[in-house]
Amino acid sequence: MECHSNAGGRLAGQNGYRMYLMKVVSLLFAALVLAGCLERAADITPALPPASQEILSIYLAEELEPLAPVLHACAQTDGGYEILLFYRLAPPEPEEADELSIVLGEPASLQEYPVLLGWEQIVVVTGSSRAATPSTPEAVKAYFSGQIAGWPGGGEVITVWVPLAGSAARLALDAFMAGQGYAPDAGLAPNPRALLEVLEEDPDAIGALPAAWLTGEALAIEIFELVRLPVVVLSTVEPLGSARRLLGCLQENARGLYD
Repeated sequence: MECHSNAGGRLAGQNGYRMYLMKVVSLLFAALVLAGCLERAADITPALPPASQEILSIYLAEELEPLAPVLHACAQTDGGYEILLFYRLAPPEPEEADELSIVLGEPASLQEYPVLLGWEQIVVVTGSSRAATPSTPEAVKAYFSGQIAGWPGGGEVITVWVPLAGSAARLALDAFMAGQGYAPDAGLAPNPRALLEVLEEDPDAIGALPAAWLTGEALAIEIFELVRLPVVVLSTVEPLGSARRLLGCLQENARGLYD
């Protein structure tokens, strides 16, 4: 006579039930951990800017870089807008209402709405104390053309540096030279900052740049003024809202840089 027992079946059923409970507990634990992570992530997620805050795109001529701190200060003080600053040799004409271009010199087109911030001087500078201050137009032309190779009084040889083609300083210097060529060994200063670095290394160098770059830390000595040029803000439409407030702030706070 054969006897059959169902103990193995009961044991298998108990084991399956335990595994089921363990899976349920594991899923609940995982859900609790995930909820905690999401809560902590919510705590560290940066707050989005207010919906009313605008972003203004500013195209700034590279030669007007000293104006950048004023732009940022105006935006920070107002708090209702942010600015994205783009440096350009020749800023493009604005195409949107939230775009502004700030140029040095007469605007190429009068289709935009121009706002005058002030006037900037393009000046001839050197690091040598032997240069006559101010120098005569004839002497300055002779320096840049290489006809006079050294400073008065037996000074060191003058090294000539000309601004980058297309810049306001280069256009002013070309007009001043009136077709007269530059010294054969003249160097090219791609921007005013580069020229100031040259003057630190070589005080007998000579070049031209906007006067706003001549801060108390600069070792450059102004010896001649080439021309005065307008600093103009251009907008495709009449500035309103944030753009209008920015322009008002610039007109008030740029006086220390531009007459």
